[in-house]
Amino acid sequence: MTQKFDKNTVIIANYINVSNDDPQDVGDVMDYIAEQFKLDGNIIQLFIPILEGDSHIECVYPKFLISEEEFNRASEATKLLEENLKNIISKRLESPDSEK
Repeated sequence: MTQKFDKNTVIIANYINVSNDDPQDVGDVMDYIAEQFKLDGNIIQLFIPILEGDSHIECVYPKFLISEEEFNRASEATKLLEENLKNIISKRLESPDSEK
């Protein structure tokens, strides 16, 4: 599904640490997380595998928020998304279907 990009679009980058996953499974891991992490609205999400550092989320666009209210909303949303990401990863690791 293609999303329309306009000035109100938000782009979120989800950096997922896959260092403990078998390289041949990384695509499946990323697909699983992306499927669990669907958001409504005018939001484009990128899922990027990383080998070092903690999994985390960054707002890529808009990079500069104009008002304090926008900053606070984005900050709270990012915290919530990071909590959800940690929960999804934990559930995946605890799943009996997981090879971990």
